Amino acid sequence: MFAQRKNKFMASDGRANIWEQLNLSGEPPVKELEKELGNGPKSPMTLLEYQALGLEREKYRQSYREYWNSTITMTGTGRSVDALIMPVAPHAAVIPGKYYHYDYSDIINLLDYTSVVVPVTKADKNVDRGNDDYKPINDIDKKNWEAYDADMYDGAPVGIQIVSRQFQEERCLTLANEVVNALEEQARGLGP
Repeated sequence: MFAQRKNKFMASDGRANIWEQLNLSGEPPVKELEKELGNGPKSPMTLLEYQALGLEREKYRQSYREYWNSTITMTGTGRSVDALIMPVAPHAAVIPGKYYHYDYSDIINLLDYTSVVVPVTKADKNVDRGNDDYKPINDIDKKNWEAYDADMYDGAPVGIQIVSRQFQEERCLTLANEVVNALEEQARGLGP
């Protein structure tokens, strides 16, 4: 359901904007989007279809607002959570042709939340080895799992994203700065 909404918004203009940018750069679409983009722009969504999609998105956003507000009962502070810390992607930096799962960032875009990406470490082929007992939970998870190559990812940055509600850019940047400071203290041996 979420992926369908995201794809409809991305395609609402018939992908004309994407093709305009590709034509300006002279670059072809990235491999992951070739099938989705086809050979050029298509007919855009009608205004009424776009309006209906916007109303559907607003219901989706409202359900997330209600959940976020409900965290007041979980924090013990009498306030809702300030932010979330979550992955940017299910892997370290993207390897061209191997990016199958966009949902960690797509959901933030759909909700119009604020997000800051912070690099936290680098992949290490001596530490980040596969687990032979792992069972993928779906086809995309299986593709991600099979795409992992310890040698290829070695040294690639791994990031997290700090996510806060709409219009909370300053809060999000402040929290990201706190995370960076804590990581730097840890690296200097000053943190826990």
